[in-house]
Amino acid sequence: MKTKFVPADNGCCGVYAIAETTCLPFSSVWNVANFALQKKASWRGSTTYEERLHLLDSLEATHYAQSAMVGLTLLEAIYLAVEQGGHYVFDLSAHSIAFKDGRLIDQSGTYHPVKYSRRFHRLNHVTRVYPVKDFDEDRLFELLLDPLA
Repeated sequence: MKTKFVPADNGCCGVYAIAETTCLPFSSVWNVANFALQKKASWRGSTTYEERLHLLDSLEATHYAQSAMVGLTLLEAIYLAVEQGGHYVFDLSAHSIAFKDGRLIDQSGTYHPVKYSRRFHRLNHVTRVYPVKDFDEDRLFELLLDPLA
């Protein structure tokens, strides 16, 4: 009997963070990630920084690297993110987490920034992501199949 896919039981924090920051359903982002990143059927969701950027490009999401925040602790970066506003994907060592509306969100739940267990970890990468508008999964798959269409 096949069990239901539960994001918290898998290493798909990057895909989940992208789904949260782009305001798209997790299932749609997961489907696009499987196809765009050309993963095997046994893939459990782990992604590199470069794969997450490729996934954002595939979703036609506007995103910018925030190099000024790299090297800061997560808590320091959150203070800057609150001042600047917006949605962010914070990459810690071997983990990605979304920051949206003053909350930290990963596949295991939503956290207050001050109470998050990794708040003093240093950031490897920070990406500011803008929500996707007018998302059409069928049209997106057509573009992925034939980029010149």
